[in-house]
Amino acid sequence: MRISIKHIILFALLIPGFKVMAQQFLPAYEIKKIQRGQAFIRWEPYTLEEWEKSQDIGYTIEVYEQYGNEKKLLKEEQILPATSSDLLDASNTANAFLKDFYTGVHTMLHTDQDLYKYIQDTLLTFENERGTPESVDSLRLGFMLYAATYDFELSKMTGLAYNFDFDDNKKYEVIIKLEGYKDRTLSITKDDLPKLDVPKLESEFKDKSVSLKWNTEPYKNKYFGYYLEQSEDGKSFHSISSVPFVNQMDKYAKGGNNFLDKDITLEKNYKTYWFRLRGFDYFGIKSVRYSSVEGYGFEVIREMPIIIYANQTPNNEAHIKWKLKPTSQRLMKSVEIHRADERSGPYTPVLKDISIANREIKVPMDSTRNFYRVFVIPKDGKAVGSLPVFVMGMDTIPPAIPTGLDGRIDSTGIVQLSWDQNTESDLWGYRISMANDSTHEYTLLNASPISSNEFKDTLDLKNFAKYAYYKISAVDKRNNRSPFSTVIVVEKPDVMPPAPPLLRKAELSEKGIAVYWDKSFSPDAKVHRLFRKIVHEETDWTLLHEVVAPDTTAVFYDTSFEYGKKYAYTIQATDETGLISQPSRPYLLQPVDNRPKKSIAKVNVDLNKKKRQATIEWILSDPDQVSEIMIYKGKDKDNVSLYRIVSTDTTHIVEDIRQNNKPHFYYLNASYKDGSITHYSELIEVKLP
Repeated sequence: MRISIKHIILFALLIPGFKVMAQQFLPAYEIKKIQRGQAFIRWEPYTLEEWEKSQDIGYTIEVYEQYGNEKKLLKEEQILPATSSDLLDASNTANAFLKDFYTGVHTMLHTDQDLYKYIQDTLLTFENERGTPESVDSLRLGFMLYAATYDFELSKMTGLAYNFDFDDNKKYEVIIKLEGYKDRTLSITKDDLPKLDVPKLESEFKDKSVSLKWNTEPYKNKYFGYYLEQSEDGKSFHSISSVPFVNQMDKYAKGGNNFLDKDITLEKNYKTYWFRLRGFDYFGIKSVRYSSVEGYGFEVIREMPIIIYANQTPNNEAHIKWKLKPTSQRLMKSVEIHRADERSGPYTPVLKDISIANREIKVPMDSTRNFYRVFVIPKDGKAVGSLPVFVMGMDTIPPAIPTGLDGRIDSTGIVQLSWDQNTESDLWGYRISMANDSTHEYTLLNASPISSNEFKDTLDLKNFAKYAYYKISAVDKRNNRSPFSTVIVVEKPDVMPPAPPLLRKAELSEKGIAVYWDKSFSPDAKVHRLFRKIVHEETDWTLLHEVVAPDTTAVFYDTSFEYGKKYAYTIQATDETGLISQPSRPYLLQPVDNRPKKSIAKVNVDLNKKKRQATIEWILSDPDQVSEIMIYKGKDKDNVSLYRIVSTDTTHIVEDIRQNNKPHFYYLNASYKDGSITHYSELIEVKLP
């Protein structure tokens, strides 16, 4: 005998995953899926009014094939809910599991007045407040959407689903239309093929039972529920339940984790069982892929070990004794000792793989405060631990070396040090030491340890120490000190210009004016720049030359000078940060041209035989620089003497020649105003035939 529809609805209200309010039952108002050459579509009315109208006139479905920006209409169909007779016929032919769902959908679509009144007056009446027509219709739609999830053919009979043949090589556009409502448009391509994955099935086997769990949150838009299957031979599987397991919290879960769990009783211990998990989607299709686990139940240790003695030895060890229940030893594999700083933990193993035959152990202690538990490690299952005991220890162990030391300095010389905080429970603090040179002795900066992992120091920037060196050590409450940390080097901001270089001398040389200097003794001096100006003529210095480290040149030859002018030279150093030293004390030099000059540019001799006279003419090289002209004469070219001195206005002399064929020899020389030495003219020979 079939149960009544009232019982079906009551049963549905208790099923995980069924919601009285329809909106929103599906993961979206429109969902799609491609499988086995078919495209499946389900949708949900946005409002009850939309649903009511769709029952009267139905939705129109248009399927288009897309070609780039063009599309071609393939089919157009009107989708109406199934008639009462069609649903009854389908219900009569449905299998036993689906029959009640078909019957339920039929009743919700074609609800008679008696059932409508029953839902309104009984199921939806709370605290004497009668259900509204809207709440009744919402329950009807919600149940119908829920029931239709179990079979896609049933979904189609609700008038809220559609499918068509799908070609992987084509692109489709589906438009769902209802008069008076906005069109719904879906694009369907091969990219919509579902990923063939399911949640990972996790297991914990126990005494004749297993706890299974899986994370549903990442799959909540893909699967409505999940089927668990069990096997005793790993080949033949049967479903554990007739309906899928549904996680009601998926609607609200965020952050990627929302586990669904199931405890299953096993008939026997030490017999292997296999379990598989399959997804069940919103189109009534069970996933092909599955995740699986296998294992066996086992007898568990039910008696915990009992510590009967715990004390400190003279060697600072924890001496621990315990007892075990003999009846459980056959289930044990080994014993471990776990330790914690606090009674509540966390506990970590300090000794492992102790024989179950042992009943006592000595454990070296590194801390003064120690809580211990004895754990029995079983052959199967979880470890079983004793109640904790406390053992006081002697502290001779220094803290760990501080790590992560880092330093930052600002433009005023304030240094901010920071480092990783030590984790010792008995830590007193830190001592900070500093030196101005890596080879110097370090100075302790704080008389008492500081508990913070930060420290501020102030450096004098007005000295020539370029770096500061820091290291720290940790100290515990028993004054055990760690070794020093790694040294860090803090580079000071450069606010001190380099020391000025020394300009030693400038002198006239064959190569020009040679300027010599001693470099700045500042180690960060990078560039030396030599400047020059003409005294009484120039006010600004002109850059002559620069030397960039590592070039060590300390001399420059100035070839652009003029004799007779007075020059001043100075030099400055610039460091790596661009700071410029004071200029050196200027060095003054007025170069005098002591080289012999060719004062007579040209000489010409004109002989007058008739008058027996010789006219000697000359042209000066630098007439403006000459003060007078000296004429030398002699009868022997190697024995001439000063004959006459004439002014610069004189350009020639006339000499009488009295004797024939007897030569006279002449030289000309000019005296310069600045005292420069000049060359004699070429030898002038005068002779008449």
